[in-house]
Amino acid sequence: ARRCETASSGQALRPVPFDYELTTHEVQLIDLISRFPAAVEQAANEYRPLVIANYAFDLANEFHSFYHAVPVLQAGSEDVKNARLRLVAAAKQTLANALWLLGITAPDVM
Repeated sequence: ARRCETASSGQALRPVPFDYELTTHEVQLIDLISRFPAAVEQAANEYRPLVIANYAFDLANEFHSFYHAVPVLQAGSEDVKNARLRLVAAAKQTLANALWLLGITAPDVM
């Protein structure tokens, strides 16, 4: 729910020149998001939806760490803010996809 509020509170996302150094939390979140297709493939090949459930849990935890350690809406510049809002949106969509595969709907607001 928090990620929905943050993503919806930002203005329309515009193209961002990517010229800033990522924080450790950003790198870890991006890395975990990039592993989603492999988690889905593994779950399908092994007939184990638990793989996706564990992935969703790990992604939620990683997003929580990112959200508390990295200023998103109060970033130092508009470009950094916009890039971080895009990362929030990517995490939101990936988590929604994982939950959808498990047959779970998550609230947008808590």
